[in-house]
Amino acid sequence: MKLLLLIGILGTALYGSPPEIKAPKKEPVTFSSSPTPIYTYPGKTDRDIEKDLELKPWSTKKLMCFDSHYVGVNFKYFIEYTEWFNKFRAEHCPTYGNGDSFDCENFAFLYKSLMVTSVFKKKNLRQILVGVLMVKSEKPFHGIGGDGLHALNIIYTSAGWYVVEPQNGQYTELEKYTNPIIRYIF
Repeated sequence: MKLLLLIGILGTALYGSPPEIKAPKKEPVTFSSSPTPIYTYPGKTDRDIEKDLELKPWSTKKLMCFDSHYVGVNFKYFIEYTEWFNKFRAEHCPTYGNGDSFDCENFAFLYKSLMVTSVFKKKNLRQILVGVLMVKSEKPFHGIGGDGLHALNIIYTSAGWYVVEPQNGQYTELEKYTNPIIRYIF
């Protein structure tokens, strides 16, 4: 041990201090750095969405569609966007669990809004089939929720429907999501 210390001291005396190693400059995560959407066709109408989600007119699950025609996204784009959003959220948003000031529905609407506005990067503007789920959170989903009402995201991709927890970027197939869904908002 003493020998290694002596070698280190002599090396520094003879050759000077080692050059300073600088970490690469971290590029900020901005809206303009979001990935460009890749659409999946055919598109879906509000009626198609009702059928896909197996909603009946008497269903307690309410569907709100603000548009009449939507397109899904390529699964790879969905993953890229969700990873980008997770970095964006970590860099720009307050820590979740901040009372009612910035909590689950704020993250869910932000995820939806930023994805929908990312279509401005394309010349062919389409309404992406991404929405907000209002659920009765009986069990935590990827570590979040589990007591009361909760908001998450739902998105249609080339690989099917997915549920996303926008507070941590975790996702699962819709058919594997177990908490009762109260409302779909597209």
